[in-house]
Amino acid sequence: MIGRRWARGLATGVITIAIACATAEPPPEIRGTWVTDHRDYGGRALVIGADSVTFRIETDGRATRHPIREIEREGTAIVLRYGSAGDMYTLRLRLQADGTLRFVNQPAIRWRRVDAAPAPGEGAVSRP
Repeated sequence: MIGRRWARGLATGVITIAIACATAEPPPEIRGTWVTDHRDYGGRALVIGADSVTFRIETDGRATRHPIREIEREGTAIVLRYGSAGDMYTLRLRLQADGTLRFVNQPAIRWRRVDAAPAPGEGAVSRP
């Protein structure tokens, strides 16, 4: 009997910790439209909304919007998991003291925010 209570309590605690550590809504400080002057990403934008992440190519108007599934912190990194059941992707981001955003795997590239976050469901509409 005590073993079952302990196991049930442990399971409840693990679920509570998982919910507290992972969410599906990005923090306000990273929401918005982000652009960079880096030569490899000229004319492109990253839009982080309340419920989606959108990648845009400004020169031809193409955009791909993906629902955000989970957000968590890994040390100083903000980790966004997005996509659909069969195609899940991960972005690891760091917000810098100067207000720029950097991908953990591309620390030399600085992204700057050019506008506030779009409303839920409007990630592909906002223009810098």
